[in-house]
Amino acid sequence: GIEQLKGSLKSLYTNELDGYNLQLRLERDTYDSALARFREVNKRRGDPLLMTDIGALKRLSAEWLPQLEALVEEEQERCKKAMEDGSDRIRAHYGKFLTMLDPPKIAIITILEVMRLCSFTPKSTRDSTPQLHGLKTVTIVNALSTAIHNEIRFDRMKKRSNRHITGRNISVARLASSGKLFNMAVRRAKAHELRENSNQDWLDTWDITTKTRIGSLLLSMLIESARLPEYFNDPETGQRTRRMAPAFSHGYEISKGRKYGMLSAHSLLRELFKSDSLVSVVNARHLPMLVPPRPWLTFNSGGYLSQDEPCMRIKDNAEQLRYLKKASNDDRLYTLLAGLDSLGLTKWSINRPVFDAVRKVWNSGKEVAKIPARTFEVPEPAKPEDYEANDKARYKYRMEMQEWNNNRAGQHSERCDCNYKVEIARAFLNYPMYFPHNMDFRGRAYPIPPHFNHLGNDLCRGLLVFHEGRPLGERGMYWLKIHLANLFGKDKLSHDERLDFVNSNIDNIMASADNPVPDTLVNGDANAAQPWWLEAEDAWQALAACIELAAAMRSPNPDEYVSRLHIHQDGTCNGLQHYAAMGRDTKGAFEVNLMPSDRPQDVYTGVLDGVIRLIEEDSERGVVEAVALRDKLTRKIVKQTVMTNVYGVTLIGAKDQIAARLRE
Repeated sequence: GIEQLKGSLKSLYTNELDGYNLQLRLERDTYDSALARFREVNKRRGDPLLMTDIGALKRLSAEWLPQLEALVEEEQERCKKAMEDGSDRIRAHYGKFLTMLDPPKIAIITILEVMRLCSFTPKSTRDSTPQLHGLKTVTIVNALSTAIHNEIRFDRMKKRSNRHITGRNISVARLASSGKLFNMAVRRAKAHELRENSNQDWLDTWDITTKTRIGSLLLSMLIESARLPEYFNDPETGQRTRRMAPAFSHGYEISKGRKYGMLSAHSLLRELFKSDSLVSVVNARHLPMLVPPRPWLTFNSGGYLSQDEPCMRIKDNAEQLRYLKKASNDDRLYTLLAGLDSLGLTKWSINRPVFDAVRKVWNSGKEVAKIPARTFEVPEPAKPEDYEANDKARYKYRMEMQEWNNNRAGQHSERCDCNYKVEIARAFLNYPMYFPHNMDFRGRAYPIPPHFNHLGNDLCRGLLVFHEGRPLGERGMYWLKIHLANLFGKDKLSHDERLDFVNSNIDNIMASADNPVPDTLVNGDANAAQPWWLEAEDAWQALAACIELAAAMRSPNPDEYVSRLHIHQDGTCNGLQHYAAMGRDTKGAFEVNLMPSDRPQDVYTGVLDGVIRLIEEDSERGVVEAVALRDKLTRKIVKQTVMTNVYGVTLIGAKDQIAARLRE
């Protein structure tokens, strides 16, 4: 998968393809390319020498393809018969959509989408019910039907009669990268032109019944056809025996009184998700772009070159979509959409020194800086001898086993997530990238690529730098040091105190930059001293800052050093900042850092102090709940509720948030 992506990227820089046409090819042909790779794998099958360079996950996925393809073809024949003679109205209804794609294309989409979704298991809850290692069936069914629907649209776009749409999209994207669309008159004219031609471009929508039937049908076919080898000791002969087991299984889970269907992957498959390359199952429509994104001229035309989706994240809410469309048609979104375009035009690259450190840690299999270990090494709780007779011992053991299973599932999920990020960074190692953006209902912007972006976790942020640098200037070194101190959790100190912290650790900074991952760290030497950058709260960003600061200080003129590091600055509870400003609330403004002060204020700590004072008063009066909460409250418990209060959190929702934090 990585080599195929690198090959495509290489053609961009050898001018074999124009950048926009290459991006379009990656988006459109992502399933065709995967199909070709899987067929090549199946051709090599039987020759051990030819199979040595093919990962186990890819070999397994390719093996399922012919069986699933045959099942899809049989169903399409039944659909065609039903459409001709009217013998099955339900099959005839969804069959007109299912027959729009060839069986191989449908089969490869089904395999890749399910593999992509199952490689991430959501974090387990602390419900008393044992958790399955899987996803809700409805999530997978919706994702499958959406992927099929989108591919039908892309298939139509490839036809000669629709090539004018592609040409128009690329033309508008080029115009955006030139900066001309930030002239509102030009933007308005292009938006009106796009709306006039949009009716013939829009794909017919599927009702929920059609989506559910098609997604469920394909998922059941995959469950039937996907098998993997597992080995066990035959109880009669004692010999090690091989058998083919289902790769996916369907079960049920009870959550908050409701019964949900769940799809779980076989334990052997989950282990492959943690160790094997996952790039082969990543859709190019979920990756960063090679060229500037298509500008947002209307509510549903922007981002990737060939995929139309709303500029606002909407979860099955037709009313929100209607309001969004009305605002767009009334020309009320231009400034907002121009902001999304500006963010999308930012050019990014991989931070090579940080990537080298990440790769060394990843290959070692050790747990370092929140990169999870290759294996879950916590021993399983011992079953008590009086398990059957002692109710308390049995209950305690079950709770311990539940927590152990939840922790193991969480480690697996984190390892798979890290695998995605490392492989995507490897694929884009020598090439620039862009992140198309959309927004949530508050107007807050987010990158569309879900697995790897600059607003991701500490690992993502540490691996990214701006592609184009700027000289630090007179104040650049000052803010670089402030940034490094913040990453070590010193953000509540005054600026002078933060500078003192950094200046007193210059030797540690230089040592971290010169040898970030010593061999003793990954070889398991328990007595070896850990590198200083690992003491930071955000370790990978701290390492990136150490490397940048060391390079700047060693340059002949630090003010002229061209830095590419991105420095994040966050507001203090932005919602309360707006309320304080609108209400001219000087006390509230001081709490959220809108007023001058010697050191940063923390509104969450202020709220916590008030809550603690009230609890102390109640506990003195003998209130049982207050007595139980004494000395147990932390800033983390109140932070989420204070943040979401300005966004309309309900009383029940706030109680659930606090209860969840208390359980933690």
